[in-house]
Amino acid sequence: MKIKNEKLISKKIETYYNDPELWKKNLNPVFLGGVAKGMIPAEFELSALVKGTIVEFEHTESISAAMKIAMDHLAEGVRKSHAF
Repeated sequence: MKIKNEKLISKKIETYYNDPELWKKNLNPVFLGGVAKGMIPAEFELSALVKGTIVEFEHTESISAAMKIAMDHLAEGVRKSHAF
């Protein structure tokens, strides 16, 4: 998916980063597993999470789902040196 307004997306990511309950509320339960299971956005560096979330928009139009996919990759990167 082509990002139309990256600044708006970044602002929404920052909102979810600062309010994990709002992020969880907007996350489809199908995304609750994975490497970052049980983790919240604030456990990751914000800039890496923003970059990764924007990359993961190729898989979904949901900001919260793209964030979770990015979080899984970032959590995996801690073990396997994977980063965006």
